[in-house]
Amino acid sequence: MMTSEGPGWKRMVVLLVLVVVYLCVGAAIFSHIEGDPEIERRLQLEAFLRNFIGYGNLAPKTYPGKVALVVYALIGIPITLIMLNYLGQLLTRLSTRVNKCKLCSTKPLVNKLLNMVLIVTLGLTILFILPASVFSYVEDWTVLEALYYCFVTLSTIGFGDYIAAISENRIGHRGTGDLYRIVTYIWILFGLAYLSLLINYISNVFIKKAEEMERLTKEKLEAEISRLQQELAKTGKSVCKTAANVKSSVKGKMWEAPSGNNNGIDQESGSVTLLRIAQLEET
Repeated sequence: MMTSEGPGWKRMVVLLVLVVVYLCVGAAIFSHIEGDPEIERRLQLEAFLRNFIGYGNLAPKTYPGKVALVVYALIGIPITLIMLNYLGQLLTRLSTRVNKCKLCSTKPLVNKLLNMVLIVTLGLTILFILPASVFSYVEDWTVLEALYYCFVTLSTIGFGDYIAAISENRIGHRGTGDLYRIVTYIWILFGLAYLSLLINYISNVFIKKAEEMERLTKEKLEAEISRLQQELAKTGKSVCKTAANVKSSVKGKMWEAPSGNNNGIDQESGSVTLLRIAQLEET
């Protein structure tokens, strides 16, 4: 029964229960109709997210496969590092030959700088710019995405948010796609060797600069210490010379005690003066 103050509590409770029951019935109906497809889509999304980020898209799933991977990696990683070391040595020899080019024979410093710019430019062009152009076309990436992939891969950061030669791309023929993957793996090997060579060169430059600063600082400190020692030696000689002059000027002089009638000094103070002069002459 409606009153001027609004509906009563009993009707309010009945309406609330009715709404809750209605919502529960609707939830049961839609859950029965859409429940299984929703679970399937959720599982697909979870699987997609697991396979989307990182190089773990080809990771073993079984325990025997994981154990075999550990054993295989313990043998393969040292072999790969040895091979990369040899590649780095070959690239070092090549860079040494390029560094001997005399693009500017009149100024050795300018010639060395030009040779280094040539080495860096060739390396960046062959291992970054050209591969990024190929990846941009084949993988349908932007140029910035391709350059980002090149740096992340060759620097061994390896986020895996971009992976070449594994997803659907514009190379549809199987043989061409396999060749594309092989070339990509070879590019990664040479790129790792080149980037490690570049990083080692930059590290050596910093180390040499630090050693040069240490050497200069040591030389300055040694020079300052030598100067201070010379100054101390000069000061010591000057002090000794002054003391010798004082001694020679005092030695042999006769001092008489002033009389009690002279300047108001008594005999006792005069004896003290003579005693001090005698001690000075003995030293």
